[in-house]
Amino acid sequence: MRKMKLEEILFRIRPEYIGKDCIQTMLGYCNNLRLYGNGRLLYHSKLTKNQPYVNAYLTDSRASQFPYSTIPEHIEREFGEKYRFTNQIYDYEKPYLSVIGGKIFQETAYQYKDGALLYVRPLITYQVLDWYHDMIDNDLEKIEADSPEAASCEIVFLSPEDLVTYLNTGVKEGESPYTFVHCINLENNQEGCDIPTRQALMNQEREELMKRLRSSMGKEVFPTKGMQEELLNAILELKKLSQKEILRNYVMIKGTQDGNLELSTLQIFYRDPEQYIVWQLPIPIEKEDIEKIHQEVSRVKHFKSPKIIPKDNPNIPEGQIELEHQKVKQLRKEKRNKI
Repeated sequence: MRKMKLEEILFRIRPEYIGKDCIQTMLGYCNNLRLYGNGRLLYHSKLTKNQPYVNAYLTDSRASQFPYSTIPEHIEREFGEKYRFTNQIYDYEKPYLSVIGGKIFQETAYQYKDGALLYVRPLITYQVLDWYHDMIDNDLEKIEADSPEAASCEIVFLSPEDLVTYLNTGVKEGESPYTFVHCINLENNQEGCDIPTRQALMNQEREELMKRLRSSMGKEVFPTKGMQEELLNAILELKKLSQKEILRNYVMIKGTQDGNLELSTLQIFYRDPEQYIVWQLPIPIEKEDIEKIHQEVSRVKHFKSPKIIPKDNPNIPEGQIELEHQKVKQLRKEKRNKI
C-alpha cells in the first residue's frame, strides 16, 4: 500500500511479490484511477458509457504466483476515507503511467541485487499544468498569429471536425500509428472533450459581454434592451472574436505499436477567423539507471501487504482472506530459505 506524494520514492518490494520477469504491485485510489503500460490501458475504474471497467490483472496468468491473486481488489480505510486497492503486474524496466487525483506518475520496477525496487516519480500535476497554461497564455499574447514562432509551437485546424479527428487519432492527417489516443481532463480524470463551433463561441462571447455591460453600466445609461443590443453588436463588430481558450488542464496519452507510451500536455484555443489552435508540450517518459536512482532518491520504503478487514469487504469471505494470508507466510518462508 502506498500514498501518492509529489516526490520521487523508491519502494522495496517484499520477496513474496517478486517474480522472475515481473512484480505484483498495488495501487489505491478514492474516486478514479487509470493505469497505462505496454502501449495500452491496463486499468480503468470508472464505469462510464464511453469507457467501461478495464482490469488487465484479471487475465494475466502470472498473477497466480503471487499472494492475494484471488482478491484482485479490496477496500481499506485511511483517516475515515474509503480507498479501493487493485493488484497489478509490472514487467521489469518498463514504464507505467498512473493517473490519479489530478496527477500523473511514472512507475518502473527494477530487479536490484537479490530483490526488486519500484521507482515512482511525478510527471505532471493538475496544479503545475495550470501554471504551465498561464505561462502559455502570457506567451500567446506576444506572438503574432502568422509568425514563424507560432508555426513552430502550435498545430492549426480550420474546423472543429478536423480538430476532433486529431484528438481521436493523434495525427493531423493520414493513418494513425497509435493503438489508442486518450485526451484526459486532469481536473476530474474524465476522457473526451466537446469542441464548440464558431457560432457557439460567438454566442458565449455575446453573453459574457452583455453581462459585463449590464454590471458596469446602470439602468439609467441603457434604459432599453434594444440599445444594449445595438452597443453590443458594435463592440463585437470592432472586436470580432478574439483568441479564446476552449480546453485547459488536458493531457494526451498515446500508445504505440511497439508497446510504448507518449504523454503531452494539451491546451486548445479558438482564434478568429475559423482557427482552432492546439498547443502541446511533450512530457518525456524516460528509462533511468537504477543505480543512479538509488543514489539520488532519499526515500526508500517497504511496500506493504494488503490489510483486508472483513467489515469493509463484506463480499470477500473471511476464509479466503485467511488462505491468502497463509500464502504470504508460506511464500515468504520459501523465499527466505532460498537465500
